[in-house]
Amino acid sequence: YISFCYFYTLRKNNKMKYLSYKQFREGSEDSGNYGHAGRPGQVGGSASNNIKEIENTTFTDKLLKEQGMIIKKDGTILHPNIKGNKYAVEIPEKMLADLKDNIFTHNHLEETPLSYGDFGLFMQYNILEMRAVTPTATYIFKRPDPAFTDEEKYEISHLYNDLIQEYIHTQNKGREPKKADPYRKMMEPIYKELSEKTRFSYKKEPR
Repeated sequence: YISFCYFYTLRKNNKMKYLSYKQFREGSEDSGNYGHAGRPGQVGGSASNNIKEIENTTFTDKLLKEQGMIIKKDGTILHPNIKGNKYAVEIPEKMLADLKDNIFTHNHLEETPLSYGDFGLFMQYNILEMRAVTPTATYIFKRPDPAFTDEEKYEISHLYNDLIQEYIHTQNKGREPKKADPYRKMMEPIYKELSEKTRFSYKKEPR
């Protein structure tokens, strides 16, 4: 079951990866040289309740690829080393159930906010908090309590898509931004508008 605009999950070697709608639309089943997902971390490994501390220790400038973590609300790390490539984290299918009601954090190598794929993953798998850590900032989606209803998910996703299309056609000559800076300039106001009009929560914090 795949829903929501700008989100596509690809089953390959019993793993799932998420691609942008543009990649899917162009018919690429393997856009870029995706790395293999790492082994799950030991379930129940203890961790500090300070998520920022975990992120600052893990997501250093030495990383050359994206890496993700699934963390419980109490700071317990369920999966500490979910590997990816320069552009995406590849999440093994057996870990997807652990996304629900938990925190998913990962790094972005460039100064880009949460992506189309991040948004789709957040909405589809009922993630409590989605975080993207860049060299200078952390971009955060938060799910409300109670969680989104199916009707809200539908409305938020369509508003999200409408805002993106409006920006592309009115501000960017009908072209989707490809570089980090114009992409950030497009997405930040869209996420802010979503948070103003719905129960979707978005914020940006300095590292």
